[in-house]
Amino acid sequence: MKKIAVIVMLFALMLTMLGGCFKNPKGSVPKPTASQSAGDNNTAGNSNPAANNGNGEDNGSENNSGSGSVEALKPAGNPSEGFANYSTYKSAAYDRITTLADEDDSISMTVSFGYLGVAMVDLSLLSLTLMTGDLQSSEMAMGMLGMEGAKITNSGNDYTITYKDSDGASFKQTCTYDPGKDQLSSTLYDADGKISIFFEYVFLGDAYAAQYYYPSNEAYEIIRAYFDKDNVAAFGILKASDEPASILNKSGFNAEFVKNDQSYVVLVDGKLTVFDNGTTTTN
Repeated sequence: MKKIAVIVMLFALMLTMLGGCFKNPKGSVPKPTASQSAGDNNTAGNSNPAANNGNGEDNGSENNSGSGSVEALKPAGNPSEGFANYSTYKSAAYDRITTLADEDDSISMTVSFGYLGVAMVDLSLLSLTLMTGDLQSSEMAMGMLGMEGAKITNSGNDYTITYKDSDGASFKQTCTYDPGKDQLSSTLYDADGKISIFFEYVFLGDAYAAQYYYPSNEAYEIIRAYFDKDNVAAFGILKASDEPASILNKSGFNAEFVKNDQSYVVLVDGKLTVFDNGTTTTN
């Protein structure tokens, strides 16, 4: 029972950490939304991202701002630990961006509202925090958290979670985690077998590259992310018609990975650049 309580506490801690990324989270959790922008997918949704992410330049120089940095990560051995490390870096990166954006009225609204979904999207993936070494305790913890009939199975590095919510809707989530490379891929399906969210991240030794794909307003959106411990923070949001190509087992990513013809925000060396609706603003 002690293990179950610990898992529940860790789940709640993760929820609190993610919740701290956004302001005024009143009411029900909305689906991730992006700044409404026109334009085609610009092939970013179905191209090889490693081929479009720049020249692999080193963006890891030290940032002297002192805010939004994180301590060294503990090695991860399962999806729960890997996702926790990723979320720690992401939360700090998002905080670095919003802190600078709040200092400039010309971009604060764009970042605060247009990129709220970047912070909130991980709420749909919190069941990853339950994919630990003790799956039986995790199942019991899921029941305590309102996930009815929860079942977690795994074979090697592959995990599957099935459960029902309080309304009786069925969900299935799959996850593949490679602890040697610290890379993760997960897909959440609804009762009709349609993708509710697809998520991947790769750890690059000192930075993360990640992407999300989810339905939004009868279409799909992609969020792309690249961030390191304390200097680079970059997020891009775009409409998409096709599921993006996998980034697993890829390398050479940098802040260019998130750029598209619709919307992105990039912070490098204390310089914040916001592109939205065809307009570029630099702080």
